[in-house]
Amino acid sequence: MHKCLLAGLILYPMAYAHGLPVLPVQNLFQECVAVTASAPYTVNGRVYIDADMRIIQPAGHCGCTSTAAAYSLLNTDGMTLLQARFDLIRSEKKKLHLGKAAEFSKQSDVSLRIGCAGPP
Repeated sequence: MHKCLLAGLILYPMAYAHGLPVLPVQNLFQECVAVTASAPYTVNGRVYIDADMRIIQPAGHCGCTSTAAAYSLLNTDGMTLLQARFDLIRSEKKKLHLGKAAEFSKQSDVSLRIGCAGPP
């Protein structure tokens, strides 16, 4: 078997090896920023999604007081499992870290909330 084909067969299942759940996204500033998220994937034991952020209008129109945005990973009880901030100055794709694969796969039903970041 060709080495590249064999490598592809070995690497492809790794992204799904942990049974990563589908991740619903709650966009709290949808009138200002359109968010399209990829399926979760793993890299070196960590879970990520790629979030394509397209600015529709200035975030100030949605109540944001700066270009800082934040995301939270929540469980079904609304408990925050992870929080992070990032700058959103222009439309771009962001790689969002969601935690370690071993911990993430234990969560059967999680969601991602994205919106304006409050004061640091």
